[in-house]
Amino acid sequence: MELLEVILDSFVNVAMLLFEYIGVGVITFSGIQGFINYLRRSPDTRLVLAKGLAMGLEFKLGSEILRTVIVRNLQEIGIVAGIILLRATLTFLIHWEIRNEENDGHASQEAVETIQTAEAVKKPEPVPAAEGIQGTVVVKEAGQVQENEAGKLGERVQGNEAGKPAERVQENEAVGGMEQARELEQ
Repeated sequence: MELLEVILDSFVNVAMLLFEYIGVGVITFSGIQGFINYLRRSPDTRLVLAKGLAMGLEFKLGSEILRTVIVRNLQEIGIVAGIILLRATLTFLIHWEIRNEENDGHASQEAVETIQTAEAVKKPEPVPAAEGIQGTVVVKEAGQVQENEAGKLGERVQGNEAGKPAERVQENEAVGGMEQARELEQ
């Protein structure tokens, strides 16, 4: 029976040391990575650092849980319970911070997408003119003139007898005016 207890103590001690070293290594690595991200002004620095710290604390919490297996008296149980409670609280708070950071990241990403969508709606894509068409013809009441953005190409509508469709007359000052109008439309 004593042999099994010695084997269990030895195994638990080795496992505790292994978990402690892994936890320290993860926390150290995430701290260095967080510092590098901070220097680069990376927007997800806090999130990456918090995830690394949480992972490292979970390894250290596992080590403390293993320690409860070999505890001999009530005073040691109280100390281990306090350490477990403290590390579990830290892990909970870090996970809460991670959730808030991720939610803020999703909210800000949705805001950016909404702004981009609104800008796309405000700026419709230009429609290229069909080949062979000299200009856009707009039917207006008699006597009105429609001008394009370039101000070079206009259209005058002349009315004829009452109740009959208006006659459309296209006016071009020059071929260059048409090209300027198309450039402005694009």
